[in-house]
Amino acid sequence: MRVKEDGETPCARFECPRCHHSDYRMSTASPGEETRERCPRCGALLTVTGRAIPGWLSFVLGEIGKCCEVEDFVAREDRMEFEVCPAPSKSFFLRFLKKLRERGYICAVRTVDGSSRLYVVRAQRPQRGRLSLSFGLLAATALSTFLAGRYLLFGSTSMGILFSFAIISMLGAHELAHMLAARKHGIRTSPPFFIPFPSALGTMGAIIEMRDPPPSRDAMVEVGSAGPIAGFILAVVFLTAGLIISSPAEEGGLYLSPLLFVFLRRLLGLPQSLNLHPFAYAGWVMLVVTMLNLMPLGQFDGGHVARAVLGPEGHFRLTRSLSLFLFLTGFVFPELPFWVWGFLAFVLFSREHPGPLDDVSPIGRAAKVRAALCLLIFILCLPTPGW
Repeated sequence: MRVKEDGETPCARFECPRCHHSDYRMSTASPGEETRERCPRCGALLTVTGRAIPGWLSFVLGEIGKCCEVEDFVAREDRMEFEVCPAPSKSFFLRFLKKLRERGYICAVRTVDGSSRLYVVRAQRPQRGRLSLSFGLLAATALSTFLAGRYLLFGSTSMGILFSFAIISMLGAHELAHMLAARKHGIRTSPPFFIPFPSALGTMGAIIEMRDPPPSRDAMVEVGSAGPIAGFILAVVFLTAGLIISSPAEEGGLYLSPLLFVFLRRLLGLPQSLNLHPFAYAGWVMLVVTMLNLMPLGQFDGGHVARAVLGPEGHFRLTRSLSLFLFLTGFVFPELPFWVWGFLAFVLFSREHPGPLDDVSPIGRAAKVRAALCLLIFILCLPTPGW
């Protein structure tokens, strides 16, 4: 039956006489009546103890009734599950989510055994941002990348500074784009955390923590793609500028280079062997990082985009298949560490991606364009033999 906007619906409070678990369910049973409903904790038969609908449940039922018919529900104040028909529209879901957040709740919609289920749960309190840690790691990464450029790559203080500036700029643009896209969709995030690491690059990248799940597949695509697109654009700028001012070398050159790197080098009429300027080398590094990040694996940025496009089952199958492919490729080409990536992906992404809150509504046209752009960027960043 359709739930009216005033919240009127057959509802009863059920309680377990054994463990005293209680919840509210759609029912016409009378108080004191023992039912066939069983306690989810101990399995005992539940007894009806009242028919008054509490305010929090009345509000949720009234809002759902504006869009859907509630066919069944089980509700506690901290967690509610509704079987609805039809599935809520994309626009209604976003409005409903906004109202729930004002009351300290969030919601999600899933398809379960052919029916639409709407879940409402208490939202977790956001953690306080650790700005001091973020700035401290930024300073440490600036130092570690400078030292890598100065002592391991170029042997010059000025070159080390330029290399550090380029790497920090591109990583920062990547994470800032993620943050802006997340905030656009009401997703709280941590500040960016740069990761200093004593290596030839001086860093292992940067990360942000999303403290809320994306509200829709469209939002998941936009947030997931924003970072790689921004980082790629800045990488092209640094790479082009760096190649123009790089000098020819008598021998050597990079064994594997991204397809775009090879294209730009040929477009500029440069030889294969180059003494790369720090900007060009940093751009080369960022293209490789972007390629790895856009792999449609698990919860990589490319994984977020692929999960939104393919759905849970399709994305999980792709993750497992690609993990196996990378693992086997590492044995065919032992000079490439792909087997490590394949093994890690197989272990780390052994479960399905949790997906957005609204996992029922299809993605829109803009999200499809962004996904296609990510695929194009991924192809342009693929490594090729040093031509």
